[in-house]
Amino acid sequence: MTQRCIVALAAVVCFLAPQDVSAQTAADVQRGDVSVGYSFMWEDGLTLPAGIMIADAWRVRPNLDVVLEFDFNHGTFLDAIGANIFTYQAGVRGSFGSAYGERVTQHLQLLAGMVTFRASALGDSVSSSGLAIQPGYGLNIPVSRVVSIRPQLDWLISRVEGSWGHDRRVTLSAAFRFFQRQ
Repeated sequence: MTQRCIVALAAVVCFLAPQDVSAQTAADVQRGDVSVGYSFMWEDGLTLPAGIMIADAWRVRPNLDVVLEFDFNHGTFLDAIGANIFTYQAGVRGSFGSAYGERVTQHLQLLAGMVTFRASALGDSVSSSGLAIQPGYGLNIPVSRVVSIRPQLDWLISRVEGSWGHDRRVTLSAAFRFFQRQ
């Protein structure tokens, strides 16, 4: 079931970009963005409330970006055990709505990459790494021509040491858009 959902999300993202680039009327075309924000992650029985997310996106077609993303989340449980999750991922983001960022737009993204889990207590620490796939949905809310606020919800699906993990993540970031004159 999970694999079908991921395939369906990937298909939707691939078909979101319009085929006719000549329909653009703006003198400046967005070339990408950099976003930095707060990240909150949780899984059954574990909450990681302190996090940061950094993403860089390159526009390859109107409404279609290639994305690189780094995320770090930290939390403690049982008042003594520290837990960290690091993700390093890349993928695609498809936007629908205004191609020029003039209004609120929605986006779907699908990222894949590496995840590392680290736990530490009383000076000892253990870590494990594995593969991750992360579908997500978010909004871009323009504040100005260059800055937008981006709330986003992601689902981190990981495979580490033979076990599947399913973490949910909410981020709120500021995205700084870059333009190029046509």
